[in-house]
Amino acid sequence: MGADHWILSIDGGGTKTDLLLCNAERLTGAQTTGEGTNPYIYGKKGIKSLVRQVTDILNRVNSSSEDIHECIIGMAGISHRKYRNDLENCMSLTLPNSSLRFTSDAELAHRSIWGSHPGMTLIVGTGSIALGTNNEGRVLRSGGFGYQMGDEGSGYWLGKVLLTELIAAERSTFEDVIELIEKVTEQCGQATFENALTVLSSSENSISRVANLAPVVLSFAENGNLLASRIVSQGVEALGVLIEELSEKLGFNGGQKKIGISGSVISKSDFYRGLIKDQLLYQFDSVEWQQSDFPPVYGALMLAKNRILPTDFSRMIIQHV
Repeated sequence: MGADHWILSIDGGGTKTDLLLCNAERLTGAQTTGEGTNPYIYGKKGIKSLVRQVTDILNRVNSSSEDIHECIIGMAGISHRKYRNDLENCMSLTLPNSSLRFTSDAELAHRSIWGSHPGMTLIVGTGSIALGTNNEGRVLRSGGFGYQMGDEGSGYWLGKVLLTELIAAERSTFEDVIELIEKVTEQCGQATFENALTVLSSSENSISRVANLAPVVLSFAENGNLLASRIVSQGVEALGVLIEELSEKLGFNGGQKKIGISGSVISKSDFYRGLIKDQLLYQFDSVEWQQSDFPPVYGALMLAKNRILPTDFSRMIIQHV
């Protein structure tokens, strides 16, 4: 690799991990996607998988780990100490010459949209959080406390609430309940709802499996299912509260607003996005969604010492390996 400054960006999620290896001077590099690695979901197995994926991308570009100068890792729950020491130690051994920086995956997504400019981003994937940068450059947040403490409106939350409601109403003869039970059972590849619940609760991928029920909830709500509609309405209201709280912290109240969005749930569902926009119109005169043309892993380049700006992203020549 020579004397050029190389940056490794990592977006370690619950369902997938994106890695971006970039030459800061030449704006060239490589990108790859692998399995989820977040240790707060997968434990030490996730850390081992991350090390394998780092080694793999280096091997694919015929590079040495000693050539990497900076590594920025974005993960949900990164501030919790349970696996932080193990993660730091393993990454230090894997990349011995690299300075390491840890941040949240939410900040990566936010930076990929706004760079260092003021703005708000609503992230709704497996979890949910609103993140913003104020006019002084300070990053503030609302929500994002993790699936165990809330993350209302998120993919996991939608799936969890659906299952809770279906368990409580399992013996109901209400058609809307019956069709949801049948759909969940079918999606899990089981013959009975009881077996589906066992699969959802016992799998090591239980969080992502439950989150994968979000499209079911949204699809049925869009088609008029009353139970699904009630769940979705609760999620929409909660996400509206996140933006309201964040805008107050940032001093962005009222007027016309551009709001960044990221995360599979809000990005893929026009229906959900439309309902959230309608909710936000109680706060703002108008709302316009802002999305990055690049995945959140690019946002880490904004945090490197040899910073690469979003205006440079389109000039980068990145090979998918």
